Amino acid sequence: MAAKFAFVRYLLDQVKDVVPVSYIKNFTSTSLTDFDKSRAYLVRWKDSNGDDSESDYYKAQILMLDVSEENIPMRKNTSRIRVPKVFDTSVEDSSSDSESDVVASATKTTEELTKKKKERKKLADASNRSNLQSILTESLKNKRKNQLFPEKELAGCTECKLMRTTVTTQRKHLDDQQTTIQKLRAQKKKDELQLSLYRQLNIRLQTRLLDEEEPVTGRKRPCMELAGKVRSVPNPSTGRAHSTPIKGPSDTDQAASSAATTSSSAAASDSDHSDVSFSVENDKINIGGDIWLPLARWNLLMSRPKHSIFVKSLMTAIWGTEGLKGKSIEGRACPRKVQGEVRTPKPPLTPAKVKVVRDCFIHRLQTMKLSEPERQLELKRLNTYLTEKLQDVMRPPKETK
Repeated sequence: MAAKFAFVRYLLDQVKDVVPVSYIKNFTSTSLTDFDKSRAYLVRWKDSNGDDSESDYYKAQILMLDVSEENIPMRKNTSRIRVPKVFDTSVEDSSSDSESDVVASATKTTEELTKKKKERKKLADASNRSNLQSILTESLKNKRKNQLFPEKELAGCTECKLMRTTVTTQRKHLDDQQTTIQKLRAQKKKDELQLSLYRQLNIRLQTRLLDEEEPVTGRKRPCMELAGKVRSVPNPSTGRAHSTPIKGPSDTDQAASSAATTSSSAAASDSDHSDVSFSVENDKINIGGDIWLPLARWNLLMSRPKHSIFVKSLMTAIWGTEGLKGKSIEGRACPRKVQGEVRTPKPPLTPAKVKVVRDCFIHRLQTMKLSEPERQLELKRLNTYLTEKLQDVMRPPKETK
């Protein structure tokens, strides 16, 4: 069945309309579905006043065909019409001159419409700018007319002048403070550099005094402050120096004055008295039992803050770590019994060296001027310190991560 009317959509302005099939250029249909929705056709414009004889052709898309014009609105209301995108906007070529004229006219009309759109956009932009400018001008006039801050009153206001002066003064004061802060920071950095330099020089001086100290000629040394006042006197028979206490001008008086107060405590117990005699020779010190230690190491031992650290470090200096392994204090077996285990006694430490450790520890307590109860309490802890050190050397070394 041949179609007589078509429902089309013009691509230029998206207008939809019902036109006769004769308005479609170079189009014939044998059925109501003989058309392609995805392509464009040249369709004459249908004028509203009915005079279509001089209307131009425009590109359009065919959406529906029917034999009657009245059936198309009914079909539109019955089902939704699919409007696909038109990818092929080219039209079929025609050898007739009228078709080329139609295409040229359509192109010209398109250019004119585009030009008019641009002109309308320019006019709208200019109008918007003019409106904005007028709005800003009006707003500025309203602000100037505001009576809350009249310009004449502000110019002659005494309080305002005073406020301006105060603000200026505070700003100047703030700038001065910032300048002072910057100077103080620079001075602080300079002082820190000087302090660091003085510290380094002090460390070097102390190291030099410990490493290059000459034989004592009556002046105090770091060792003497901690170990007592001792000087070395060469022995003609042996050629080795022996120790002789050095007494100052007031030592005799002090000994006489304190004899009455200390006689009772000395008589009560002789076990806390140290009979070790220190002697210094060639930067080494004899701490008793013919045991010689470097003078710097002895000073380091005496400067330990805790008594336990002093005893343990002194044991390492006398026996060495390997010499302490597998030893006990008196050579007795451990009293703790474990079922099925036979404990054999470990070899004891050298008694003479243990006595040296005890004498040095008593001497340390005496130089620290502890009270009698405190001294007795620390002496009771001596065996505990010795046992802890022997246990420490038997522990396996910690694994480094």
